[in-house]
Formats: sequence, C-alpha cells, structure tokens
Amino acid sequence: MTEHSTKASDGQNFKEKLEYLGVPADKSHEPRRIMLLAAILKKCNNGRGPLTFNQIFDAFLEEIGDATFSKPWVHKVLQGLINQGFVKVINPNSYRKQYTANVNTVIQAFEQLRLQKLAKIQEEIRDLKERYRKTEQLDTKMLAKMFVSRLGGVTRKSLSGSIRGAQELHRIIDTMIYSQAKRGDIIRASIRTLLPFSQGVPERTMKLLSLVENGVHVRYLTSMNIIMSDLQSLEIPKKKIHALLNKAIETIKHVENFDARLFSSDEYSFEFVSLNDEQIVFIISQNPVLGAWMTKEFNADIIRNATRSFDMVWQKAVSMASVDPDQVIFGISTS
Repeated sequence: MTEHSTKASDGQNFKEKLEYLGVPADKSHEPRRIMLLAAILKKCNNGRGPLTFNQIFDAFLEEIGDATFSKPWVHKVLQGLINQGFVKVINPNSYRKQYTANVNTVIQAFEQLRLQKLAKIQEEIRDLKERYRKTEQLDTKMLAKMFVSRLGGVTRKSLSGSIRGAQELHRIIDTMIYSQAKRGDIIRASIRTLLPFSQGVPERTMKLLSLVENGVHVRYLTSMNIIMSDLQSLEIPKKKIHALLNKAIETIKHVENFDARLFSSDEYSFEFVSLNDEQIVFIISQNPVLGAWMTKEFNADIIRNATRSFDMVWQKAVSMASVDPDQVIFGISTS
C-alpha cells in the first residue's frame, strides 16, 4: 500500500469515526456550532485565551465572514458547546465569565458523545431482545384463528397437533399447561430425559414455583439413573451435580404442593406433561425433539390412561426429599 493510499484510508476512517459520533468532518458542510468551536480553538491556541463572550463573538464573525449573526444566537450556540463539553467555563460564578477550548475539552466532549452512543446502542439491543422474545413466543395458530374470526370466518377449535423442536415444545407447554393452571389443578410431568429441558431451567423453575405459590400441585416423576446419565452427558462436573441435587432436594422439602419422585427406569415409559385430565403434551423423541399435544375433546381415554398410569407409579415411587445425595444411588463422591 502506498503512502498516499494509506493517508487516504486514514482520512476516510477519521471522517467515518467523527460522523459516527455525530460530529461533521467535511469543512464545506460544517454547521455553525463547529465553526464557532473552530474560532474559539484558534484564539485559545494562539495564546489569547481564556476568552470573554465578546471576544468569542468577534472571533466567530471573523471566522465565518458574516456579520448578520446576533449575540443571543451565538450565546445559545456557545451554551450548546458548553453542555457537550467542547468549551469549558473558567469562572462559572463570575459575572464576566471566561471560556476556553483545547484538546482536553474536545477529548471530554468526544468521550461524552461516545458514552451517549453506547447508551443508545444498549437501549436498541434491549429493544431488539424484547422484540425477539415477543416474536419467538408468538402463537401463530391462535393469532390466525382470531384473525379469521374477526373477518367473519368460522374457526374450529384445534384439539390436537404435532410438535417439532425444543422451542415449540416449551411454547406449547407454556400455552396449554402452565398458562391455564389454576388453584387446585394438578400438573403431572413424567420425564425420561432432561436434554430437551436443559435450556432455560431457571426461568421454568421460577414459573413452576409461582404456580405452586398460587395453589397448583406440581408432581415430577423421573429416574435417578436418567438424571445422572443426562447430567453427565452435558459434561457437568460431579461436584456441581451434587450441589444441584442438594438444591432440588431442599426445594422439595420446603415447598408445599411440589414433589419429585424417582421410579425404576424400566417400569414406566410414558413421557409427558399434563394438566389434570384435560390436556397433555407428549414427548415422542429427544433428538430431534418431537412431540404431540391433545385435549380431552380429541381423546379423553388416552389422557386418562396416561395420568392413571402416572398415579400408579407415583404411589410406589420414592420422593427425592427422602434421598441423601451422598448415598450410593447417586454414585458421586463429594470429596
């Protein structure tokens, strides 16, 4: 790269960076405030600062070559430069104030502009994240039904459907189970693998605990062998697994209406989340995540058989609240 092209590139980068901060870089299109700043900088750099307002006004008229600007207008523009940090007031409490500008005040102003730019970008990022969350959770099926209904069309209530992917699985569970649960209802969750549920655990846990606080009964049925296998496949250190299990056990012990029980992994094969005997979400496969959901209007017998089988195993299963994570069942050494 030649010296000329390097200088041209540096000049272009300089211009882009200034304009990114909102500072004009093209002298032919400089706004009056930049020309006022230039006039102050020249006088101060020539050893004639600090300057009074009258000196600044005269320097500006000299810089711009136009005597039509009034002192109130220049004073207003000067105040803007002060607010941005480009110009510093030497004696702010004096009647006859003096002003100065140099590379340090410009650095201060650029830093202020940079921080303002960062704050604006962070606000845009938060807005994008919120828009992403709303879009991700958008129930297009429900929206389409409402849309058709308002246009005067006839809609038929969906009684069943298929599920593809972990995100859709969680959305359907939220919509059909968690969002509709009320005091006295029973949520049953038979889990044979943790892998589809490995993302967003804290958020779902808080949602379940909120339901429990409102009088919903939550019952988890799983196998310790499954838990251990899945946690280890996620490459979670054994000490952390031990801590997670301890925390889960303490939660079960102290939170009313919430329990998790352990069954033999060979004696039960259903995997689902249900709300009473009214609706159910089946997990058919884990990789890829596939499932199906249905309401009792579609097939009440399937839902009833699944929940009755759950209850039979539940009665024989061991509560995690009564298990010591240091025992051999966990196969973990805490040392």
